[in-house]
Amino acid sequence: MKRSKFLIILLLIFTIVFCLFIAACAEKPNDGAQDPGMSGGMQEPGMSGDNNIADTDQTGGTLTQEAAVDEGDIVKMYDDVIYKLQSDGITVYRVNAGSFSLIGYYEFTSERQIPLEMYVTEDKIVALYGVSNKISGSNRSYLNNFKDQSYSRTIVCVLQNPTAIEDTQGAVNLQNHVLYDFEISAQNIASRHYIESGQVYFAFTYMASFEYTEDDIITTKKATIRFKENGQEQALECANKIDGIEKSINNMVTVFMRINIAESIDNCTIGGLFGASLQDIYMSETSIIPIFNHFYEERVTAGGGCSSHTYYKGYYDAYCLKLNPITLDVVDGVCLKNYTIYDRRAIKDFGDTIYITATKRDGSGTTVIALSGNTFSLLNKLESIAPNENVKSVAYEEVDNKRYCYITTFRQTDPLFKVEITDPYALKSLGYLKITGYSTFMLPVGDRLLTIGYADDGASEFYPSRMRVAIYNTEGDSVLPLDELIIDDVIYCEALTDPRVIAVSGNVFAFACVTKDNNEYYQGLYIFQVANDTLEFAGMLTNLGDSQNYGWVEKYSVPKPDGSGDAIFGLNAEYSFAFSITRARYYDGYIYTMSDAIMTSHKVTIDQDGVIDVSLEPTEKIYTSLSTDYEEVFNALIFIQ
Repeated sequence: MKRSKFLIILLLIFTIVFCLFIAACAEKPNDGAQDPGMSGGMQEPGMSGDNNIADTDQTGGTLTQEAAVDEGDIVKMYDDVIYKLQSDGITVYRVNAGSFSLIGYYEFTSERQIPLEMYVTEDKIVALYGVSNKISGSNRSYLNNFKDQSYSRTIVCVLQNPTAIEDTQGAVNLQNHVLYDFEISAQNIASRHYIESGQVYFAFTYMASFEYTEDDIITTKKATIRFKENGQEQALECANKIDGIEKSINNMVTVFMRINIAESIDNCTIGGLFGASLQDIYMSETSIIPIFNHFYEERVTAGGGCSSHTYYKGYYDAYCLKLNPITLDVVDGVCLKNYTIYDRRAIKDFGDTIYITATKRDGSGTTVIALSGNTFSLLNKLESIAPNENVKSVAYEEVDNKRYCYITTFRQTDPLFKVEITDPYALKSLGYLKITGYSTFMLPVGDRLLTIGYADDGASEFYPSRMRVAIYNTEGDSVLPLDELIIDDVIYCEALTDPRVIAVSGNVFAFACVTKDNNEYYQGLYIFQVANDTLEFAGMLTNLGDSQNYGWVEKYSVPKPDGSGDAIFGLNAEYSFAFSITRARYYDGYIYTMSDAIMTSHKVTIDQDGVIDVSLEPTEKIYTSLSTDYEEVFNALIFIQ
């Protein structure tokens, strides 16, 4: 009896101690959290001057739209390791207090390629790059070739992560640790990674050859998809199609591919859909939805007799299809006649409802459509939100059990709309705010909205002239402006077309752009901070020189390392992308800025009010190129300046 009482008392003491331990852990700050800075991904957003800025998230720093779904990027960062996909291969660095240590590399067999996307897990790296013969000349940059998609074929390569290789005597040559490779002559790439299951999905646009088989009943049209798998030639017949459009699309095929990188990599699942040219692909935890915007012409004959005449009339149709995640077959779909879809950010699923924001070409303009996620049947739609207006950016948000859709359009009034979509059967516009120019990227953060876009109505993608960064208060039913900053004389900024280049964490965000001052061009990373609902410019970093001289003069030339002549060092020169910042990541008190051939670290400090101070002088600069001595080129550039 005494022994039983003793055991009961001991159990009670253990329970109390365990509860106290759990409570202490709950109050203790996250062991992985770092000093304020930038990770490139959102964790615990705070855009009201919060001191705590989140650590690097599980997606390696890429801005993602969906939980548990990662999207590819040319730079990934997990803890203290930076994975960098560049024009001549892959480099993997461990960082410590602003210093770099190479722990792995993979050099492309061809001279240079177009870096497209990359995924990283604990034991694998998935690299996606385009092979091109056009980027060896001095008159084009890697970036422009990527935008033009001027590569001849696409390669998917799965390698072992060097951090998972135990015997690491120096840097690991990952050429000896290739697990799988896939090659196809395709372009227009889209891919996503389901983090929990390890499935990586790809979609490519492919120019296929067609074959016809006839029998007594029907003529069947099939597409032949040709590819290489681990160096072996393969062919696959594809008879899937989107009814009614395969004739006008001719031999366009969208190829779907699935690899499970959580398991042993030895093959992939591949399927095709002919009669479709891929626009983008939306993925969530429950849905795989390829997006196709199809333009076709119809021959129309008007009048009669001698007065008849023939002309062509153009139409737009948007297709959203649902794939079986295992077989990649199309299991359902919907055709939105006379609609075009902006991109995957215009689609969002909440539970059993899929919302699509699209532009209709009959004058009714912007429309929000609610579909059943189970049957793809129409539940409701809110038309004519902005008559005769084209959708330019879309963002969805769920807060306080309510769901909202933010839309910017451009043609006449250029407004920012807020639409409540909580009940798919009762969609309602809450009003709009007229703004100058329009936004191409929007990021809801609680009751604040961050936007990046054009400040000029007549701006173009390649000559933006003036950029506008703004924040809004979205509490309640209204959208109210809080603050804005204008960047003048912008020559080029990829953030206007690709949100992956925008590094965001907490109340700090940054992106790189090229600006012009008289006849000099400057390229660098612009860093901003949101404090007490005001925008503050926190500094500009560059990989093109020191803090006093970070520009290059267009008229000068630089000797090529191979001695074949001079390369004009201007905005579109061969070496401009090699030195221009493309991505930024934060870790443990340092911002790391990455170019194709250079990485630089800068020290970050923060005062008691949460205001950051970034050192303009680099802590360390290294040249990451595997095939070219860019340090010699860079030193020549500094010398002539």
